[in-house]
Amino acid sequence: MPDAARTPVGFLLRRAQRVHASLWHDQFDGGVTGPQYSCMLAISRWPESDQQTVGEIIGLDKATTGGIVDRLVQRGLVRRGADAADLRRRVLFLSDEGRAAMPDFAARGMAVHHKLVELLPAGAEAEFIDLIVAVAYEPGHSPDVPALQDPGFPVMDLPTSVGHLLRRTHQRYQAQWNLTFRGRITIAQYAVLAAGCSLESPDQQTVTERSGLDSSSAAAVVTRMETEGWLVRQPDARDKRRKVIAFTPPARLAADWAGAGVHQVEDHIFGALGEQRRHRLEQLLTQLADA
Repeated sequence: MPDAARTPVGFLLRRAQRVHASLWHDQFDGGVTGPQYSCMLAISRWPESDQQTVGEIIGLDKATTGGIVDRLVQRGLVRRGADAADLRRRVLFLSDEGRAAMPDFAARGMAVHHKLVELLPAGAEAEFIDLIVAVAYEPGHSPDVPALQDPGFPVMDLPTSVGHLLRRTHQRYQAQWNLTFRGRITIAQYAVLAAGCSLESPDQQTVTERSGLDSSSAAAVVTRMETEGWLVRQPDARDKRRKVIAFTPPARLAADWAGAGVHQVEDHIFGALGEQRRHRLEQLLTQLADA
């Protein structure tokens, strides 16, 4: 099954994001999430923006942005207020507590960025950012943003932040996947299929690592596939304490069927790079994903 055995670029993106998330956790230890920090950064650099504008700047949909803003307001880091020029319009501001916290948050965010790019080959940071910017934004949507306000402390601009660009690119990938497959197979299901079918006698831990899913998501997908007859778990002939996953013929047919759609998704997202630049992006993503 050659098509299912290949590692789709979307999985490399997911695995690279997990590396970024691990570095972020090490720096922030639950202080703020990456999207929360991006939201605060957008508010600090584009003050008096409304919630929709902030969502567009950081690349999140309306519902997700609303949830993030609500949590930041509850924590006292952001406040809502009326636009002085249009009292019907609600705009966002950093609270005094939020402004006081931002220099430390920004320094930690920059440290995460630098640790991430250190995983790339020496001198490849600018090249990687150039490649990922080309696919992180929808065609016709420039990464240029409105005139910035100096927040008074060093920050990493979002269009040059590797973590932000990885998230935007993966969101584009996920959206195109949904349009292509329309619920017939989820990206997580295919991730498990592609990872498991490319390995000999895989167990759940190996499939989880290869698919780029977190352990709970992978466990849920594997359990659902087992219930639907797509796989069976059986003792390893060489180690009776270990359970291996065997994919059934319907699962392998589903992986083969989905392969053409995966190519369509990736051609839509990455095709504009051209073959050489696309291959180079895959190489650099693999470097991050395998760190």
